[in-house]
Amino acid sequence: MKKRRPVVYDFLCENTELRKCNCYVEEFCSMSPLQQLRNDLASHEQQPSSSPHPWRSFFNKSELKKEVTEAMSIATRVRNFLSQHPFDQIICFDICCGKGYSSICTVECCGGRDKDMQLFMLDCNKHLKMDYLHPLYSPQCHFVPFTIQKETNNLYTFVQQQCVSLIKDSSKQVAIILFGNHLCNFLSEQFVDCVQRLCAAPQEKKNLLALLSPCCSYENPNNTMYYQQFGQNRPLLEQVFAKEFISTSLEQYDTHYLIWVYYLKQLCKQGVVRIEQDSLVLSNKNLYLIWEHLQSTA
Repeated sequence: MKKRRPVVYDFLCENTELRKCNCYVEEFCSMSPLQQLRNDLASHEQQPSSSPHPWRSFFNKSELKKEVTEAMSIATRVRNFLSQHPFDQIICFDICCGKGYSSICTVECCGGRDKDMQLFMLDCNKHLKMDYLHPLYSPQCHFVPFTIQKETNNLYTFVQQQCVSLIKDSSKQVAIILFGNHLCNFLSEQFVDCVQRLCAAPQEKKNLLALLSPCCSYENPNNTMYYQQFGQNRPLLEQVFAKEFISTSLEQYDTHYLIWVYYLKQLCKQGVVRIEQDSLVLSNKNLYLIWEHLQSTA
């Protein structure tokens, strides 16, 4: 019998101190299906001449701890949204999904296997190996190689087409959920554009939750005015955030990051959007733009 090589998930599960102080890590490590997959991985790799197990790459990412907290931040907000409103059908879109941590955590946190839930995992890397989704998550999760284009608004077109295709009964209460974790550059702008179009679309019984964690900004003519306004005036920027968004300390955040989040917020003309800070996310970019657009359930 071969000696098994440990994975990062093993160390995470055995780190009792971290699990005590971070409820996201604790819940992730306590998920029964993932624990069973961890055991399957161990048994598989102890066999002679075993091939690589499909879940090894998922469990062995070097920054797994950070990824878990980001994914669980999304998943718990989706769970809270779904628990407050009775929905017959749930359609989710994980934008730039990577290895799918947010999608899998969402299915687990929300009891997705027992619901009418479909989750589309979009990523421009068409070579991502998603073998580990089968068979446990394949009924709900669908990986779609997808490149977001600035010029064509193709993200909104894709989301709209999937919703039209899946929503067969107009009498049902349907939840449309989008999330994007650490979307870089123009991807955050395209996410906001997609959400704005969804909010403005005249669909009956439309219920929308959108969660965006912006990442790196980039220079473009549209946000230059905010750099001119706040770039050399950090106190003014913090005053604006304290007055309009969040009152907690902003000391940990880079000025460019705050300006980028502020700029994205200013793009929002449709729907109600708020900014939340999640201190449980182990990243210095843990601000979220959150939209909740609800129709009457009467």
